[in-house]
Amino acid sequence: MSKIKTPSFELAVYQRGDVYAKKLAIVLPGLLDPKSYPHMQAHVDFLADHGFLALSFDPPGTWESSGSISDYTMTNYLYAVDEIITYFGDKPTLTLGHSLGGTIAMHAAIQNAHIQAFVAIMSPPTLTAARAVNKKKVSQWEAEGVRVSYRAIHQGQPEEKRFDLPYSFLEDARKYDALEDLGKLTKPKLFISGDEDASVQPELVEEEFSVSADPKDMYVMHSDHDYRHREKLIDEANQRVALFIEKYDL
Repeated sequence: MSKIKTPSFELAVYQRGDVYAKKLAIVLPGLLDPKSYPHMQAHVDFLADHGFLALSFDPPGTWESSGSISDYTMTNYLYAVDEIITYFGDKPTLTLGHSLGGTIAMHAAIQNAHIQAFVAIMSPPTLTAARAVNKKKVSQWEAEGVRVSYRAIHQGQPEEKRFDLPYSFLEDARKYDALEDLGKLTKPKLFISGDEDASVQPELVEEEFSVSADPKDMYVMHSDHDYRHREKLIDEANQRVALFIEKYDL
């Protein structure tokens, strides 16, 4: 594990590839997930093998990055992406993320001119869209002020890390909805859905694909939301990303 210091954050990163590469890839973890999960590291390794300086990082306020859980917001996550791009010299950048990470990938591509394309894997255009069916849980979250979540520290092992995620996280997330901007964004986009995904329903991914401007691609994996548990599915996603990179000369 190494860290980089940007103007606003000290970020723990998993980094691979030539630091003098002409292009950068940023791989973005899902909600409260770490950079160390197998799919994050596998995507970084794969992109490094395809000529990118590639990295994943723990978002501000989580895991091995600096700050407290109150610093974990979509706004700060997006600031961190921007500051990493600047840190590495404003190279042409590809953003790729899973779940919330993919939502960040698309919002960052909308906002940052250095991002040339994005890959969103099982990701909603807005966090509240994916959680619309959980209105009771959202009301409970608001009433209690925090939502307790657990994440595996190491895949396949029982030890977990607890996060008391403040309701302010959701209030901040409500500011971000990519649907309208996707209709105007002419950067290449790859949307990947899971046909058995109960967390981010494939219909939601199909909707954001349908409203997006060209160029765009869509791919469906036979998977639930947690494809990280199956190496074959991680490889399948990587191979589809390789086709995307080749198609658009990224």
